[in-house]
Amino acid sequence: MELTEYLKIINQKKWLLLLIIIISIGFSIFYNEYIKTPEYMADGKLLFLEDSGKKELIDLSVQDQMLQSFAKSDPIATQLEIIKTRPIFMEVIDKLQLKNEEGNLISPNTLKGMLSFKPIPNTNLISIICTNKNPVLAAEIVNTLIQVFVNKNKSFNRESAGEMKKFIEDQLVQMEQNLTQAEEALVAFQHKIGSISLEDKSRQNLSVLTMLKSEFVTVENDLQGLYAIKESMEKNISQPNARSRSLFSSWKNTLSRVNTEIDELRAKKSNINKNINNTTALIRQLPPQQKEYANLISNRDIAKQVYTNFLSKLEDFKIQEAATMTNVKIIEPASVPSKPTYPKKIRNILLAIVIGILIGMIILLIINYFDNTARSIEDIKKVMPYEIMGCIPYFNKGSKLFIKENPYSIPSDALRFVQSNMKFN
Repeated sequence: MELTEYLKIINQKKWLLLLIIIISIGFSIFYNEYIKTPEYMADGKLLFLEDSGKKELIDLSVQDQMLQSFAKSDPIATQLEIIKTRPIFMEVIDKLQLKNEEGNLISPNTLKGMLSFKPIPNTNLISIICTNKNPVLAAEIVNTLIQVFVNKNKSFNRESAGEMKKFIEDQLVQMEQNLTQAEEALVAFQHKIGSISLEDKSRQNLSVLTMLKSEFVTVENDLQGLYAIKESMEKNISQPNARSRSLFSSWKNTLSRVNTEIDELRAKKSNINKNINNTTALIRQLPPQQKEYANLISNRDIAKQVYTNFLSKLEDFKIQEAATMTNVKIIEPASVPSKPTYPKKIRNILLAIVIGILIGMIILLIINYFDNTARSIEDIKKVMPYEIMGCIPYFNKGSKLFIKENPYSIPSDALRFVQSNMKFN
């Protein structure tokens, strides 16, 4: 069928089509007002802060920086996974005593179905949305969830700082022993030998050697940390279905950066080792007693410098632990919505109009398919294998002398046209 034929069908049955559309709109209005229970949507916003304070407080080693870089690869996705964990949902349910119709506490999956989490593009913000039939409860759920998550984040940061503090305290014990032993060895040597001094050039070489050894220890520690990160990334990438994980690209990028950093540190370590060997060769030219004295001073200075650095880090972690800092900030708490979000009345009515048109068209096509009534000359030509002599419009003839009484009417002209065609054919 051509478009004109469809339009013709619509024109013939337009009142039926209009009736179907009106019925569809009526049903939509009835559904909006009496069937669908209004639902309210409350939303709050969280900001995930960059962990810049830690870098200012602590002289981060390379592995710390790489770990921090890895954490930044997809911070919002990580925090979203944390906020959707079962323990956080359970705490929200317990605090608000969320119950079902049977009077039992709802499950975490039920609460999860009420919530949606939407990262705001190009920002570190996420919007937490709760949909519920009770507007007050919807706002309470969002605000309680946000508060529980912030408290968990504070607790986690406090525990992390506490763990690092304990680790450094344990290391400080050994470092303090090393420093004490180095100082005692130096004092014992001085008591044994008596007064001894080094030339200015030797002191300069010793200072350079101490600096190089300290830097060598730092680079070696950084390399060990990078090797640990590399092993972790390779393990993640080798997991089954790793390519389908959202963090796969971040793992690959981090592994690439780690490998580059390892190559750079290896080259740096080799260069430092070469300088150490050169400087050590100069010190070895000293007399035996001065050489031993120089080594003792170098060991003491290195132990003192490492001990001082770790002591400074310990104080920094004590500050972090006491401050209970969090990297999550509440930007906008949820407020009680004044208007329901669902049902969307205008959208439902427009959708009802579209559905009414579609259903109406289907009904019209079905009626037209089963309707055998001839409604035009073309329809008659398709059925009757005869020539058409003419077309006489319907009229109320009134009397048998219609033509005589109405000689100039359209029906009279049509009858005369048919009569002429019959004479000539």
